[in-house]
Amino acid sequence: MLVNLMPPPVETEFAPAFKLREPEIVVSQPEPDRGFLVVHPRYRHWLAKCGLTTSTAVWNLPGEIVSGHPSRHVLQVAVRSGGATRNLFLKRELIVGWRVRRRNRRDGFGPVSRSEREAKILQRLEDANLPGPHWIAYGEDGDGRAFLLVDELTGCRELRDVLGDAALSPTDRRTLAVRLGESLASLHAAGFDTPDLAAKHVFVRPGSFSPTLLDWQSSQPGRRPDADARRESLATLDATLTEWLATPRERLRALRAYQQKMDKLVLSADHSPSPRVVDGQSPSERVTPLPNPPPQGGREQNLSSLARAVRVQSQKLLAKSSVRDQRQPNALSRNQRLVWLADEAVCAIPEVAKLWPRPAVCSPYYLDPTATVEDGERLGVRLADDRAATLLRFRTTDWLGRGLAVLRGKSWRSPAANLSRLMFHLQKAGVPVPQLFAFGQRLTRFGPADSFLLHNLPAGSVTLDAWLTRSGDNPTERERLLGQLGGIVRSIHDADCILGPAREALRVLPTNKGPRVTVDPTHGAALVRQLTDRARQLDLVDLLRSFGQPLSADGCRRVLDGYAPTPAFQDRVLRMAVNRA
Repeated sequence: MLVNLMPPPVETEFAPAFKLREPEIVVSQPEPDRGFLVVHPRYRHWLAKCGLTTSTAVWNLPGEIVSGHPSRHVLQVAVRSGGATRNLFLKRELIVGWRVRRRNRRDGFGPVSRSEREAKILQRLEDANLPGPHWIAYGEDGDGRAFLLVDELTGCRELRDVLGDAALSPTDRRTLAVRLGESLASLHAAGFDTPDLAAKHVFVRPGSFSPTLLDWQSSQPGRRPDADARRESLATLDATLTEWLATPRERLRALRAYQQKMDKLVLSADHSPSPRVVDGQSPSERVTPLPNPPPQGGREQNLSSLARAVRVQSQKLLAKSSVRDQRQPNALSRNQRLVWLADEAVCAIPEVAKLWPRPAVCSPYYLDPTATVEDGERLGVRLADDRAATLLRFRTTDWLGRGLAVLRGKSWRSPAANLSRLMFHLQKAGVPVPQLFAFGQRLTRFGPADSFLLHNLPAGSVTLDAWLTRSGDNPTERERLLGQLGGIVRSIHDADCILGPAREALRVLPTNKGPRVTVDPTHGAALVRQLTDRARQLDLVDLLRSFGQPLSADGCRRVLDGYAPTPAFQDRVLRMAVNRA
């Protein structure tokens, strides 16, 4: 029970919690380190009871990273009060670049961080009685790092999990489609655009099937989203929801509910005044949340035209790797959580974080600055539980890259950080890769950057090249493995990566069900922005001709059969392979 964790009643000097009419800032005490903390009035006493009264205390809350980008991430944290625990989410920005502050000032929020912008938008949603996460606090620490603390959506499940539940009845699926369409229409009619409307950002409350959207930092309330912007949002949801989770009929039902609700709201809406800036400013401009005017454009087009336009835009969005990446199963991302043990210096998966030595920054992962480190050197190490692992260490002097990152207001990524990102990316795409244990990077102001990556490649693995050389006595097993290789390369390409002639990257592991191919990205593979058919063909040709003992024509066809290309694509690859031979 979380009864003792519920926020106390709002004090009399504040308006009711569901309708704030005073500036939302309640605590804005400049700290000795120049940071500030803004707390929602409903949570003021509760946070104080938990000892979270400074921006540093909130920033340093321990937790698991559940999603993230190079310069920001989201932690799931557990805050104890009395004998109970409350789960919250802490969104942290490692760098608040000048471009972010300029864009937010241009949009009317002042020169603030993404975190503060999202908190203001969530407050406007609350003021308009629209569903959204409850923000608890936001602020910045003395180093200019920003954060936003939001409450957990208790009892809610992600849309993809709900739709993937075999126990969900047809009646409930129809109800969910209607509620989703009507909810999106209510948001758009109230003047809230939804540019980050991916399926993973939609949560559903069981029973009522009322949806709640996450990630509002890119929204521009009050800008009256036009028909194109609304179709773009609907198309994003359609593109990030895999075909097997929702039938065309269910998608059409949601669009019909959206259209009918939108028409009703647009026709009956009264125009309200635009948001205004009030006195009593705190660290940045505060905007009083007022109802937004309805979008322009009148009634929505007829259903068939709307459905066709959404589908066309959805297919265009699927050409982007970032959109396709969001279609990956949710279960995989849950296996990619990280724990910060020493900020960016050590990031480990939870089971390894429990075993990590203290202090976390230690040998052999980091050496003395005067010690010699061969860039990319590999060492065999053992964890505290006696598990074997491979350690890669890097010492990088990339002054140009680090300087450009500062100018762009972004985080610089070390070779180890790039490799860890690539391993997680391939794993989400279904490519068998070694288990990532930990990685980290440590930057100095004027010296080189040290970084490391720790992963597990099970014992007994051999290169695919060596395995093929000695597998002549078992042609059936050889054909099966070549077909498996083709399927893996197809998954790598679908993830917008290339393998190249990296013979060491392809390994064969013995298993109970026979040998299987795995990919070690630390020996090869690279992420590209957009992979063309020509690049796919060249990568396949490089692979087919890279083995010490060239594959026969039948062997090449086995690989291509596993890749499952179109006939024209396959013929082109075979001709190119023969010509290069």
